[in-house]
Amino acid sequence: MMISPDSYVESELKGKTLDEVLEMIRSLQQEMADIKSSKENGACDAICPSMQVRVDVLREYVAAAEAYYTSLGGEYVPSMLEEKAAVFDSNMKHITSITITYGGFFEGHERRTLMRDGNKIVVERLSNRAEAPDAPLYEFMSWDDLLEALSYIHMGEWDSRYENHVLDGIQWSVDIKYDHEEPAKHFSGSNRYPYNFDRFLETMEMA
Repeated sequence: MMISPDSYVESELKGKTLDEVLEMIRSLQQEMADIKSSKENGACDAICPSMQVRVDVLREYVAAAEAYYTSLGGEYVPSMLEEKAAVFDSNMKHITSITITYGGFFEGHERRTLMRDGNKIVVERLSNRAEAPDAPLYEFMSWDDLLEALSYIHMGEWDSRYENHVLDGIQWSVDIKYDHEEPAKHFSGSNRYPYNFDRFLETMEMA
């Protein structure tokens, strides 16, 4: 049973030393990493709560634990993954376009580019997928709405490449461009995905 972040701090961290709290933070981060890796490597997500929900809750615990660590006078040093994710998040407001390609030989392919026009989303779309939607895309979503939804994906934690050496299957890529000196980002995969790729496809209205 999951408890709230405040309850986690109260029951698991109160009374511990700085070193012990830091050890708990690293333990939570490792548990998150293990769940992500398990999902990305094809583990069945039949238990409740789901792997995605468990990662979401653990992320809240980590944030609460880091805040508590700081309140005790500790100077928290972010992990390399946290630093990488923070850089990605800080540059999200500068994103000008997002291009997604997704598909396979049997399912068909789609290439979709979302571009910023003020606060509107302009879409260029090329698809031969049978299930491709006919209705207008992102009809009730602004560019700011899109970026807010993407912030919950935590793409800054993604690896650049996800590979499963299986013939055919699904290939995908995501390319992000910015309006300043930040280098463009490229993520891709073949028959393997980030642990929360389903959530990303839903946000992109491609699920």
